[in-house]
Amino acid sequence: MQVGISRAHGHDTAVLHRGVWIAVLRRPLPSSGHMQVLMLKRNQDMATCPGAWGLVGEHSLPHEPWLATTRRALMEELGLPKSVVAAQRPLVMRGERGEASVLVRTEYTETNRRELQATALVAVVLPDDIIPLIRPDDEVAEMKWQTYGRVPNSSPSFGAGIDTDYGIHRMRRG
Repeated sequence: MQVGISRAHGHDTAVLHRGVWIAVLRRPLPSSGHMQVLMLKRNQDMATCPGAWGLVGEHSLPHEPWLATTRRALMEELGLPKSVVAAQRPLVMRGERGEASVLVRTEYTETNRRELQATALVAVVLPDDIIPLIRPDDEVAEMKWQTYGRVPNSSPSFGAGIDTDYGIHRMRRG
């Protein structure tokens, strides 16, 4: 039996599921000296957060470790070859108490849809020669490198209200 992603990940019923947000970083450019983060803009026809900017994100498979989800996302979401992904060293960010994830609740008011996700924030710095290999999947309308510290605050990945214990977002279209 096949189950749609919304049901499998508990999107409609706020069943707890797991996933990662990945800060794909680029070494500082000589011109600016600042680290940059890859931002992806979702297509307008996406059911979740259409047109929103955010980090690379991926749901974890059952019992899949954070780093395995991260490596799979780099291949599936950014089109990077397995050999390139295997050479990267992602880092799971940890909170002050050593926690590897935050609990994020998202409510979509127009559709009465809710999510409850244990989300790990992972960082990976890509070497300069890997950057041209990035080929985002169909869910991405646009991508850009944003100077760290100037990241748009218009997506659930960067919404106001996130803290290390519990993040709450209320998404509205328009």
